[in-house]
Amino acid sequence: MTEQTSSLSRQAVLLLLLLSCIAIGAKILLLEFMKIDLVPVSQDLTLAEAVGLILAGFTLGVMVLGVSKPVRLVFSAVLLIYSLSSLVQSVNIFGVSGLFSIKVGLLPLMPAAIATLAGICCALGLTRRTLILWRLFGSIAGTVGILAILQGLGVSSFPSILQIPADQASFTGALFAIAIGVIAWMLARSIDRPAISLPYSAIGIGISGTLATVILMCVASIDRHEERLKAANGVLENLTHAIEQASENRMRVLQRMAERWALLSEYVGDEIYKTDARLLTQDKLGFLAYALIGVSGWRYASVPSTGQWLEEQLDKPESSRWLREFRAGEEPGSWFFPSDDYPSRAFLVVRPPNNSKYILIGLVDLREFIQAETRQAADELVINVSRSGIPLTSIAGAIGAAGKKGEVYAESQAQLPGNGQPLIARALPRFDAIDNQLPVAIFFFGLMFTHQLILSRSLSHIRHEQSKTLALSEQRFRSLYDHNPDAVFSLDADGRYRDINPATKHSLGVPNCELRGRHFTERINKETVPEGDLKEVFRAYTEATRGYPRTDFSMSLRTSGHEVRHFDVTFLPIVIQDRIDGVFAIAKDITKRVRTEEQQRIMQRSVEASSNAVVITNARDPGFPVVYVNPAFSQITGFGSEEVEGQSLGFLIGEGSEDDDIERIKVAVREHRSVSVTMRSYRKDGAPFWYQLFLSPVRDDEGEVTHFVAVINDISEKKEQDEEMAYQATHDLLTGLANRSLFNDRLKHDFELAKRHSQSMAVLFIDLDEFKPINDTLGHRVGDKLLVSVAERLNSLIRPSDTLARFGGDEFVLLLPDLEETGLAEEIAERILQELAKPHQIDNNELHISASIGIATNSHSSRFPEKLLQRADMAMYKAKQQGRDTYEIYSADLDEALSTRVTLRNDLQEAIKGDQLRLHYQPLVNADGSIVSLEALVRWQHPQKGSISPADFIPIAEETGQIVPLGKWVTRKACEDALILIERGLRMGCMAVNLSPMQFHRPNFLNVLRQILEETGLPPEYLELELTEGILMKDTGGAKNILNDLRGMGVKTAIDDFGTGFSSFGYLRELPVDKIKIDRSFVEDVTSCEKDAAVCKGVITLARELGMRVVAEGVETEEQYRYLAKHGCTGFQGYYFAKPMALDELIVWVEENAGGLRWQRL
Repeated sequence: MTEQTSSLSRQAVLLLLLLSCIAIGAKILLLEFMKIDLVPVSQDLTLAEAVGLILAGFTLGVMVLGVSKPVRLVFSAVLLIYSLSSLVQSVNIFGVSGLFSIKVGLLPLMPAAIATLAGICCALGLTRRTLILWRLFGSIAGTVGILAILQGLGVSSFPSILQIPADQASFTGALFAIAIGVIAWMLARSIDRPAISLPYSAIGIGISGTLATVILMCVASIDRHEERLKAANGVLENLTHAIEQASENRMRVLQRMAERWALLSEYVGDEIYKTDARLLTQDKLGFLAYALIGVSGWRYASVPSTGQWLEEQLDKPESSRWLREFRAGEEPGSWFFPSDDYPSRAFLVVRPPNNSKYILIGLVDLREFIQAETRQAADELVINVSRSGIPLTSIAGAIGAAGKKGEVYAESQAQLPGNGQPLIARALPRFDAIDNQLPVAIFFFGLMFTHQLILSRSLSHIRHEQSKTLALSEQRFRSLYDHNPDAVFSLDADGRYRDINPATKHSLGVPNCELRGRHFTERINKETVPEGDLKEVFRAYTEATRGYPRTDFSMSLRTSGHEVRHFDVTFLPIVIQDRIDGVFAIAKDITKRVRTEEQQRIMQRSVEASSNAVVITNARDPGFPVVYVNPAFSQITGFGSEEVEGQSLGFLIGEGSEDDDIERIKVAVREHRSVSVTMRSYRKDGAPFWYQLFLSPVRDDEGEVTHFVAVINDISEKKEQDEEMAYQATHDLLTGLANRSLFNDRLKHDFELAKRHSQSMAVLFIDLDEFKPINDTLGHRVGDKLLVSVAERLNSLIRPSDTLARFGGDEFVLLLPDLEETGLAEEIAERILQELAKPHQIDNNELHISASIGIATNSHSSRFPEKLLQRADMAMYKAKQQGRDTYEIYSADLDEALSTRVTLRNDLQEAIKGDQLRLHYQPLVNADGSIVSLEALVRWQHPQKGSISPADFIPIAEETGQIVPLGKWVTRKACEDALILIERGLRMGCMAVNLSPMQFHRPNFLNVLRQILEETGLPPEYLELELTEGILMKDTGGAKNILNDLRGMGVKTAIDDFGTGFSSFGYLRELPVDKIKIDRSFVEDVTSCEKDAAVCKGVITLARELGMRVVAEGVETEEQYRYLAKHGCTGFQGYYFAKPMALDELIVWVEENAGGLRWQRL
């Protein structure tokens, strides 16, 4: 049985139970009012019980049908009023006789009590809270019914408190008590759903079937009732006749025994009495004991207790009085009932004829007496025998169950001989008689048949409704299927397209006719679907064919137009009669969503990964609370998202922010436009920071501003860098003094101020004397500390309004505005010279240094402030020329020298750009005259001034920094010419190029050199770089690294002008150099000056010991050559061998001297 059928069956049972209560109660009322006695009263209810049953049925029916609460309360109130009045009446009739004494038990009170409980439950309604009350009510009703049936059937005995009087037993009432209990339990089970949801036609069948069943039951009762009455009269007539005959027979037997004893009284002893009594008892005539009174007082009892009871009764005054009356009378025998406690025990007293000496008493148990004489009674009847209203015995045709008092089919009297009290016999219907239960059987079978009709009609109705619903569902499904915007198609169990909706063509780009009947793998395969998605499709399809839906995967598909589209795919099994018939597939086109989500993911990840803080506020809230911050916000400010969400963005505006910027933000928010401002705020730890705020509105589809997005760029570091750069741009990093830029600004300002107010001012150009040797010998660290010491001493001598600047190296400039007289500048210069002359304690060194100072005042006519600086510079050079450690005041005659110097510098710049420079090459030879290298020497041929000596323009180039582009040009040109010589097959050794300190210490020196070699194509091993000792002494560690890199490149290195740089010979062993060149100042007098000769010999020896080659520069005589060669010198350069030559001249010279030099001056 399916769950649906089971539910309908329960509902049909519930309906029939309710209808049965109402119908049976109505039947009893109708028969009572029509005065028709159709059935035994024991099978029906009383009028009061019938009314209670009707009211209970209607009230419970209201509950079952879910009628409105007011109607339910009305029915419940009527039931309660009636049941309570019935309960009070029952208590008065069957209730207590004392405070706690029950007359006849509790069960007679139960019908009214059950009806009362039904009224209470219905009034309270069926809820979770009253559920236990309904279950209790059902349990009580069912238990009462079961107890009543068991007691009526005599199956078991019950305590007196549960006993039902015989005249109160009702099988029908017991059944309906059980029925009401079942109804209560079924209602309790249906608390979460309607108790009855049967169709109206099925309810109509239930009503009709119940009425027909009750009518049929009444008809059956009429047919059988008259037969039961006739049978009862016949049974009683036979019974009374049998009782009268049996009693006369027993009297005669006892009289005969008495006569026998009287005739043989002289010969009879106790043994004869006992023998006769025992034989008579064994005849099962109902005699229990005997007593012979008047002669010997003999007694006999089969059971000693019976004999004792006999003696007790004979001793009673009532018994003695009756015996005296009997002896005084003439009757031969009589019956006497000595005790009401044993109403069935009687004395049968006889006397022998013609003998008044004694009488014989037989104790007879009438129950056994009557049952022994009555062999059978009608099966459907119960026979009750009583004496003077005292029950003696009850006889049933089969198992003997009690009948109902007052419900008498027939009544008859049996007169005992010699006694005026007759025995009354009554015939009652048996409670359990099968013949009496025929109407009940008809009723139950009728209800069962009705139940089947109700169930059949309900199922038929449901099937009809299901057919209608299925048709509607099919139409709805087809509408949903055809008009679904998603591609929906049905696959059979083999995976072939069975049906396809119109949207499939639009989604997949394939006409429907091309898909029907084809396998889905013809469209979904490796060519159209990525491998991972394809595996997922097959897995999902397999699971669906096994009955497991798959709704959680997506796939990409290349359509017939070669467009990649994305779908959310659902596979649903098609289950028909518990069998998988195929698969439904739904493909929802999510291409737009995927692309939108991808864009959103990219946007979200971009925002999350952004190094800028992003804050979003709610523009629809007047307070503009924060609704989102990205991780960068927490990293920048230190505030977590939970700490700022809900707050106004104003908490980020800290002290130091410009009021104008704050107002700009307010206006932008008010006018819904973007704004960018720089603000200052504080981090969570209180640290201030600067940030650039970009605030923009976010609009919805209707153009309404819903949010503001703020992008915060932490510019604290940039701010610090800007400030640092601004400081660095205006200050000297080493000393903290103003630099050239700041000094020029101050100079312009003070110059204009002095000019406006006719004030005097002066500029002092201070250049330290002999600072370079200290820096080269003791190192830059000591040199830097010395510069700081000088700056501190200069600062201690000036006024707050003065400006002291460092122009670089060892140059300082002092601006003295607002002088009362120009002579004060000279006084300050004197103090500066005195202060600087004092010893400087640097680390463990006590250093002494002086300065040359140039002074320029605005007393000389000048329209430009820069002139003051230039004039002070010229005066400083003049001071150096005057012997240093002094100051010099600018005079007009210095302008001409300055003009010449400036003109030369400008011309040099043009020379570098305008191809005015030339290279000459001077050979370097060894002792046998072979050329080992060439040295490139720059020459300047001025268009107007002619040849300009390197001694004039090289120092200017080094001073102005033009030496760097000049050196780069020389190196490139020398490499190009060297490659020409190599390609002509001329043996020229290496090409040597001189490097300036500025060029060597440039950070990109090596990169520039590699670039030149790469662009010119000269192999690195043909290039040699000549460096001065000063280059190597400055930052020896850095110089060593560069030399190692040069050696790694294959470029050779040489120390030029060795011996003039006050260097220590010890550092030579640490430097990776290939050659040492003895300065020409030592070679010039090597043959005449012992000191110069000693230096040359020492250098030669040192180079030999260190594994370096040595070259003597400036060899101009044979004597110099021979002396140096004699003492081990292996390389020579000078006019004695060859003068510097242009490339063309060099080529001719090399070809002429290919076999070795002729020892003559060229």
